Amino acid sequence: MSAVKAATASPILAMHARYEAAWQEYNLTDLADTKLDKTDPADDLLGFKYQTAETANNAETDALRQAILYQIPTTWPEAMVLLFHIHIAFDLTDKPTKEERAATHTALDTLLDFMCCEVDQDHEALGKHFQTSANIVFDKRRYRTGIVEA
Repeated sequence: MSAVKAATASPILAMHARYEAAWQEYNLTDLADTKLDKTDPADDLLGFKYQTAETANNAETDALRQAILYQIPTTWPEAMVLLFHIHIAFDLTDKPTKEERAATHTALDTLLDFMCCEVDQDHEALGKHFQTSANIVFDKRRYRTGIVEA
């Protein structure tokens, strides 16, 4: 399977591939902006256009990250990408919005559930509180995805 097909085989990996591409685009625009002579009116106008493009790019990467936090990993590479975006979400701001906090909390629940289901481990052996949390995130993910019957 080619790298492009592998990167788009799932919603998480497809969105992450676009996230990576968008950051590469941002970096190119940012580099071009740093080479401008801001005392030249033509370059100053071009710099404004670059900044407008960077703002649009930031909005796209924010939207992609937020959407990724609501995805459900089914493979370890997807889980790693989800964890990467959780990590980024924590680095972005000291005061996340209610929506950002909800997305990050959902992602953490989903990731814990994935790991609990994928790793061959007796959850109760890790402690009663761990077992309870594993059961809670298991139910949350199932209900959120429409699995409401046992």
